Amino acid sequence: MDGSRYRIETVHQAGRILKHIAESKGAVGSSDVATALGITGNTAFRMCVTLEELGFLQQVGDRYELG
Repeated sequence: MDGSRYRIETVHQAGRILKHIAESKGAVGSSDVATALGITGNTAFRMCVTLEELGFLQQVGDRYELG
């Protein structure tokens, strides 16, 4: 079965951000996330802030790492 048909794109995008940060060798800025994932800087920033509010990320200066 093709799961992408049932995908919630925002949840998928959040998962890609978490995966990218988990695979990085340290804290990552939202602009780095945007570039790596091909999304706008505003979207990356807002997703990171939301993931931080939920406890999945923590802010270190102006960068993020897993929470």
